[in-house]
Amino acid sequence: MDTNTALTRLRELGHAPLTCDSAERITALLLLHQEPTLRDYIIGLMRQHSWGWTLPGADLSHADLRGARMAGSDLERARLDGADLRAAALMRVKLAGATLAGADLRDAVLAGARLDGAIYTRQTRWPERFDPEAAGGLFIGQHGDLSGASLQGVALCGVDFEDTDLTRADLSWANLCDADLRWADLDGARLFGARANHNTLWPERFDPHQHLILSPGSRLSRACLRGASLAGVDLSWADLAEADLAEADLRGAALRGAELARANLAGARLHGADLSCAALDGAILFGAWYDPHTRWPQDFNPAQRGATMIAAGVQLAPRPGHGRLILPKNDLRARNLTGVSFPAADLASADLRWTRLDRASLRAADLSGANLFETSLRGADLCGANLFETRIEDTDLSDADLSGVNLRQSRWVSANLSGARLTSADLRTVDLSRSALDRADLSGALACPDTRWPEGFSCRAAGVMFLGPGEHLRGLSLPGQRLSRDDLSEADLRDANLPDLRANESRFDGTDFSNADLQRCQIYNSSFLKARLDGANLSHASNSRLHMAGASLRGANLTLARMLYSDLSGADLRRADLRHANLSQSNLQRANLRRANLSGARLQNADLTGADLTDANLSGARFSRGTRWPSGFDVEASGAFGPLLNPTRMSRAFLRGANLSKKIMRGEDFSYSDLSQARMIDGDFGRACFQAATLDQAHLNRANLACANLSSASLVSAQLGGASLHDANLSSACLRYADLQRAILKGADLTGANLCGANLKNADLTGARLKGALTDARTRLPPGFDRRRLG
Repeated sequence: MDTNTALTRLRELGHAPLTCDSAERITALLLLHQEPTLRDYIIGLMRQHSWGWTLPGADLSHADLRGARMAGSDLERARLDGADLRAAALMRVKLAGATLAGADLRDAVLAGARLDGAIYTRQTRWPERFDPEAAGGLFIGQHGDLSGASLQGVALCGVDFEDTDLTRADLSWANLCDADLRWADLDGARLFGARANHNTLWPERFDPHQHLILSPGSRLSRACLRGASLAGVDLSWADLAEADLAEADLRGAALRGAELARANLAGARLHGADLSCAALDGAILFGAWYDPHTRWPQDFNPAQRGATMIAAGVQLAPRPGHGRLILPKNDLRARNLTGVSFPAADLASADLRWTRLDRASLRAADLSGANLFETSLRGADLCGANLFETRIEDTDLSDADLSGVNLRQSRWVSANLSGARLTSADLRTVDLSRSALDRADLSGALACPDTRWPEGFSCRAAGVMFLGPGEHLRGLSLPGQRLSRDDLSEADLRDANLPDLRANESRFDGTDFSNADLQRCQIYNSSFLKARLDGANLSHASNSRLHMAGASLRGANLTLARMLYSDLSGADLRRADLRHANLSQSNLQRANLRRANLSGARLQNADLTGADLTDANLSGARFSRGTRWPSGFDVEASGAFGPLLNPTRMSRAFLRGANLSKKIMRGEDFSYSDLSQARMIDGDFGRACFQAATLDQAHLNRANLACANLSSASLVSAQLGGASLHDANLSSACLRYADLQRAILKGADLTGANLCGANLKNADLTGARLKGALTDARTRLPPGFDRRRLG
């Protein structure tokens, strides 16, 4: 076969074009397509070219490799039975676990070769004065002593074990097809999962089925073969009823006529397997994978059992109840998956070498740690994909959509990015010096001084934006961007769109974030000295240990933001919206808080000495004994709530989420106050007034509310289990979905109360007034309660 014919055949098989400078691609061909013509072509190349071949597990039995130059090659577990390796250059070659039965290695150069566990027989011929046993080789054959030897998974096809001592030897998962074991001593040998066929000869009265040997007709009912590697095994007519084969590798396996009733094949790989005439009654196939070459019993539909076919053009989607599409790991090498749709697929650590994914949809897919060596992704959609530590080498990404993708942590070597869309992609520290970038759209892509470009390429002219000190990045849009130890001091980030920004130990000293969108940002231990954040949106931010001394935050939106342990000394917070913000343990010395809205803010242990609080709104703000106030500041008059608060000033207070557990606050006036989600467990609130107060989702378990006024109060989903509501006024109160189990409601006034969905199981309603109370089918009343009392 000439080169052109081989290349044509390769394209027919769905491979990327083969070139004579790529031994890796030839490896895939040799391993996946054992066609005689192609195999001969490969062996011819091995004799002609001096390459470092990577061929673990390859079948090179009886190959003519005389004089082949294979120094440094990886031939671990390769089959070289009967191979002609005379005068071959095998310096530093890896032959661990290889089978060399009958191989001819005369005059071969084996300096530095590793033969750990390599199998050889008496027929194997070695170079003069070469000691295979000293090099780690393992002799297999007649009259051998292999007692206690570890031969797990070793290929022992056709070996004659006459008078061989195999007592207590580990032969599990070994390949014993055509082996002669008639005169071997197998006393105590471990044979679980060993492969055999009809030509395997066993000792007299030896029953291989009792040892769970994998051979045609084996009795393996209820055997645990979960995750086992059974590719190509012959289990025709075997009894596998109720066997556990979940996630097993059964690619190319012969299961014709096998008994698989009630067997667990969930997640198994059945590509190319022969299941014709097999009994699959009650078999579990949910999550199993197959391809067009898989053969099924007549009229059997695997899709109805939850199995999924993976082939070119197939549209795949997550199964019901699963957020992501999970694909078999390390099982997509050299496949043709052109046009396949993988929405949010889990391909982490997958082996995608030489795979064709042209025009595939990999939007939001997890490709972290995946191997994309010489993978074809022409025109693929990779928007939002995770490429953390992904290997990108000689990868074809021409016309692919990589907009917004973070390539910073990928293991980048070279790629074809011609016509690719890289808008807003993160290219910091990426080495693109060996990549093709003609026609690529790099507008808004991020780079840094460590990004390497092809010689003569003008990244500035291409619209690339540099994240660095003093850079002009006004209007930058990077939702969910992650920064770690980055320096953006004095940068212009006005009007930037940075929601969900995550930054750790970064510098923003003097940076202008005016009117920037920083919602839900999470920034830790970073410096904002004299930064400008006027009008910035930091709502729902979760920040801690920020150094913001002298920063300007005039009119900034900090509602529900967390600014724990931060230094805001001397900061300008005029007219800032700090409603419900958490400023606990923060330094606000000399901060300008004129007309700032601090209602509901948490100021426990905050330092406000010297701060300007003129016209600031502190209603409902919470403080502790450790909170330090400006000299002469009237805390009680401010409306703040804390240990010094006058009990008579509770009305209309903002106490959302307040912790009042075990507090004694009898007779307090909480009317019209917001106590939603407050913790009031075991508290004493007898005769307190909660008229028209909001207590939604409040925790009032075992609280004393005897004689309390809760008229027109909102107690939606409130927890009142075991609470004492003796003679309480709950008229017109909203108790929807409230938990009132074991609550004491003796003599309580529930006239017109809304009890829809409320749980009153085992509650004491003796003497309670319930006229006009509303209930529905979800309301749970005490056993035996007469609903006619509801009026």
